[in-house]
Amino acid sequence: MALEKIEVTLPAELIEFARSLVDGEDFVCFDDVLIEALCRFRPFIENERREREWLKAEVQKGIDQLDRGEGLDGEAVMAELLGRFRAAATTPTS
Repeated sequence: MALEKIEVTLPAELIEFARSLVDGEDFVCFDDVLIEALCRFRPFIENERREREWLKAEVQKGIDQLDRGEGLDGEAVMAELLGRFRAAATTPTS
């Protein structure tokens, strides 16, 4: 991994936390703290991006269906669901 020097500005509480990690010998230096943090954070961000792209694609599918006239009447769907819910609520369980 090629290294590049950058300047980072952090809130005081994060600097103190990073300093405690270095002072406690968990890490050799601040650079190692930041590298480890970003390496652990990266999969979370990448997963969030994938989920966002999936959601955008699903919304687009719905828009395309509506454009083709394949949509459902919202009031009719809700009425059917409410009827199912009421029927299930009044059905005795064994």
